[in-house]
Amino acid sequence: MTKHFAAQCNIHQITAAAAAQEAMLGGDEVNHAQLKRAFEGRPDMAAALFSGVLPVDYIEMEQVDWLVEPFLAKGKLNIVHGDAGVGKSFVLQSICAALSLGADPTALVRRGAFNLAGKPQKALYCSVEADAATELRPRIEAMGGDPSKLLHIPADFPHVNTTQGRARIEGAIEAHKPALVIFDPITSFTKDLDPNSAADVRAALDPLSQMARTYDTCIVYLVHDKKVQGGKSQHKAGGSAQWVAAARAGFRAGQTQDGRKAIVLAKWNNASVCKACEYRIVSVLVMGANGEDIKTARLEWLGECDILPGDFEWDERKSGDKDGANKAERAETIIVEALKAGSKLSEEVDRAVLDTGISFSTLRNVKWKLGKDGRIRHHKAAKGKFTMSLVEQPSNG
Repeated sequence: MTKHFAAQCNIHQITAAAAAQEAMLGGDEVNHAQLKRAFEGRPDMAAALFSGVLPVDYIEMEQVDWLVEPFLAKGKLNIVHGDAGVGKSFVLQSICAALSLGADPTALVRRGAFNLAGKPQKALYCSVEADAATELRPRIEAMGGDPSKLLHIPADFPHVNTTQGRARIEGAIEAHKPALVIFDPITSFTKDLDPNSAADVRAALDPLSQMARTYDTCIVYLVHDKKVQGGKSQHKAGGSAQWVAAARAGFRAGQTQDGRKAIVLAKWNNASVCKACEYRIVSVLVMGANGEDIKTARLEWLGECDILPGDFEWDERKSGDKDGANKAERAETIIVEALKAGSKLSEEVDRAVLDTGISFSTLRNVKWKLGKDGRIRHHKAAKGKFTMSLVEQPSNG
């Protein structure tokens, strides 16, 4: 029974309706005589209650409750998509950090302002790509967040498109009551899903949408864009257009040709025009448990900007910088120069390249080519990390 429906009923009708609903749920016989007496003169209300079809005037109108207006909505399913390496995960982690302190995420994203506006809230982060020890915890610390408010679920958690998986996810939401739930990326939490199948995508996402409504939480799923030039934004996300269609709100993260990063509105049919919101990612140090320096990065919001969705549509393979060298050549130069003084941790070299605005995909391709050509070598280091070094080239003399 909706709140508005109940508001139109007297106490006898509410009692009769509640008893009938309880009987139906318990498999018992409904007292139709009691219902008939209670709803005498209003048979439409009794019919609506039990047919499962409500006239719209029985439904109470409500404002959308935003987590980040107008990008992420509470009680709804939201999408975040974009190319690999532009900072999609980082954007959501910055929102998690703000929530953990009771800050207003909308003010942070749209104005770069840190305003304490309420009590600290939890976030549930389900991720395979963001390692908790080397990425997630250091980043939250670097952005001043409270890591005790961020709950992490690794990728071996049950899948969202299985009955058992949905039950365990719903149990975690019910137990911890997070304001934000993130699947990063959603395909790591699905089983045997064809990303190009509308039926498969809907079977995975529709139950999550129901969970968002039931627990009034903001559920966000990340999808990587396909490598295609031109076309509509919703046709780039993941495969099937249903990746975007199933969401009620969301944003796309991207990077312009000159290296600026921003989010733009990807989905919200009722929203007025909203400017893009720019951010940057900077390298920082945080202190580890034993007082050691841990290299990580933090995201800084720069506020609304003049970037347009079309500014993300450029072909990196054909672009060049002002000196005539393309981004792949620049990445190669940065890597070689960084290693001339000796071997370095791979993550340090990667960060030096990414901080210049070069994408992760270009970095990956350049490192592969340098390794294939025998110019760099990777070595396994402690704690699962890797180092890089130059391979001494034979002289021609």
